[in-house]
Amino acid sequence: KNKLALIKLEEAKKRVVQNYEFKLLLAKVYIANKDFKKANSIIDELISKHPENPNSFNQKAILNFEMLKDSSDPHRLMKETYTFLHTALSLEGDNFESKRLLIKNLLWLGKFDSAEKEKYLEAKKYVQDLLVDFPNDPYLQYIAGYINHKLNQGEESADNYLKLLELQELNELGRF
Repeated sequence: KNKLALIKLEEAKKRVVQNYEFKLLLAKVYIANKDFKKANSIIDELISKHPENPNSFNQKAILNFEMLKDSSDPHRLMKETYTFLHTALSLEGDNFESKRLLIKNLLWLGKFDSAEKEKYLEAKKYVQDLLVDFPNDPYLQYIAGYINHKLNQGEESADNYLKLLELQELNELGRF
C-alpha cells in the first residue's frame, strides 16, 4: 500500500506543481516506506522555505521518532526533536499534534535524562492542556496516570486510571 502510494506520487511529481502540501505528502510517504534520507531532505527544504508552518516541524519530529531505533545517538535525536516541537508550538500554540508529539518526546527524555522530574512535569502540563479539550480520550487518561505515577502523585494517578476504566471498562492497561 505504501509502495503503491510512493509510485503514484513519483509519477505525479512530473505532472503537477510541487507545492508545500505535495512535498509534505511525499515526505510522509517516504517515511512510511522507511526512506528516511529522502524524507529528511524534503522536510529540511520545507522548514527552510516555510519556517512559519508548524506542520514541517511536526513532520521532522515524526521522522526523528521513526529513525530513533536505528540512531547511533538517540538522545541527541530526541533533544533535537524537542527543539522542533517547541518551535511548532511557538508558531501555533494550540496545535494538538505538536502537543501529542511533545508529550511522547518528553516521556522518552524523562526516562533517559538527568532532569527526569522536569521532563515529566512539562509533559504533565501538556497532557492537562489536552485533557481540557479531550477529557474522554483513554490514551490521554492513561498517559496522565503514568506521569502522575512517575511524579509520585498516587491519588491523581489513581483518578486517571479510574477515569480510563470508566471510558474503557476492559482496558487492560487501566486494569493493570
